[in-house]
Amino acid sequence: MADAGVPGAAESESQTLVELVLRRRGSEVGRLAAVVTSLSAGVLRQLLGDAIWRAGQDESAIGEYEMDVRYVITTEVVMTFVTPF
Repeated sequence: MADAGVPGAAESESQTLVELVLRRRGSEVGRLAAVVTSLSAGVLRQLLGDAIWRAGQDESAIGEYEMDVRYVITTEVVMTFVTPF
């Protein structure tokens, strides 16, 4: 069943709106929201790479970045995601 709060959500999969806070070496460099179907490592890696690119930065330095993930409906950080590559 689709998420009623997400316009255009697919009927076959659940979608969730998350807020992402991108930091490089501890300093915030961007914020964005995205619709996700899961918080798997692959999805988070893709979101981190996209966030770096959207901030006008070079993705080759991805190991210097971290990304806070929180559901839009709450103020709690679900996780902080980092990857060495």
